[in-house]
Amino acid sequence: MSKRAQENIIAFIFLFFFIAMIVISFDYSPKARMVPVPIAVVSAVVMLLQIYLMNFRKDIELNVDAAELLTGGRSADSIVEGKVHDEVEEVKVKKIEGGKEHVGLLIVLTYLVMTLLIGIMPAMFLFVFGFFVWISKTHWIKALLIAFVTEISVYILFIFVLEVQFYEGWLVKLILG
Repeated sequence: MSKRAQENIIAFIFLFFFIAMIVISFDYSPKARMVPVPIAVVSAVVMLLQIYLMNFRKDIELNVDAAELLTGGRSADSIVEGKVHDEVEEVKVKKIEGGKEHVGLLIVLTYLVMTLLIGIMPAMFLFVFGFFVWISKTHWIKALLIAFVTEISVYILFIFVLEVQFYEGWLVKLILG
């Protein structure tokens, strides 16, 4: 089987998957299908465009070589030639120590406890802010801005547009009744 036939088979499998998602989504309520239907429609259109370009446009090269992306567009042969002629500097690999699993689990557990105690929206704000300040080492003003934008985006999409009611939290219910 040729490479083009394999690519077409995969593209049509994805296309049929997106069409199936559109058909399945019409069994949902009008509000529930506001997210999956547009995403599936756009994905199906993009997939149809890709199938068209793969089969009918010979002047467009759709294949992406990840090695060329990582090497700045230079082919493997030019890198080997550069290495032979000492044109390429030696790459120094800096070892970065990864995180620990228990720290990741502790972060998720902290978010879960915050959600149960103070609710989804305040917990999300504190989690996003804390993540950017302590884990990503972002300046606190930028982290605060990102947390506000995240909070406003989620509020507009879920509470205002989709009218979803989020969990308010045990302490909020206890204090405010």
